Amino acid sequence: MSEIRIASWTRRFFAYLIDNIVIELMLIVLFFILGIFLPSGFVSYPGVFEPPEPIGNLLTVGAVSSTVELGWAYLAVFPFRFLYWMYYEYRFGKTVGKRMLQIKTVKVDGTRLSLVDAIVLTVFKTTVIPGDVLLGIIFLGKKKQRIANKVTNTIVISE
Repeated sequence: MSEIRIASWTRRFFAYLIDNIVIELMLIVLFFILGIFLPSGFVSYPGVFEPPEPIGNLLTVGAVSSTVELGWAYLAVFPFRFLYWMYYEYRFGKTVGKRMLQIKTVKVDGTRLSLVDAIVLTVFKTTVIPGDVLLGIIFLGKKKQRIANKVTNTIVISE
């Protein structure tokens, strides 16, 4: 059996950045498609998805002018972000970013994640990631586990 190599925080960070870029690009495509096929004004929330001046049937994104509107915008895309991470972590043990950086999440014994593991990891990742990572670095250094990894008994390894 080959030796397990724990992935570095740096690789994990860059995988996370890549995943966020991938998610944003997917959302741009989704909003563009919605803008083409839905009637003008169908997808709107004042100040968030309502264009200052409609341009045909294309959806344009206006400026977000308040914390409340920003909160609504985040809630609108949260399910998409959640499903992205949950699906890829459960199905493959790795997201697009992790695949690019040749790392993946497994149980400490090397087996694949359960659906519950993927859900717990995703809840932490989409809600409390900064604190989760910081506490993991401070208190759980050797295995480089976030708090979510400790809860699910998982590690991120280099392939």
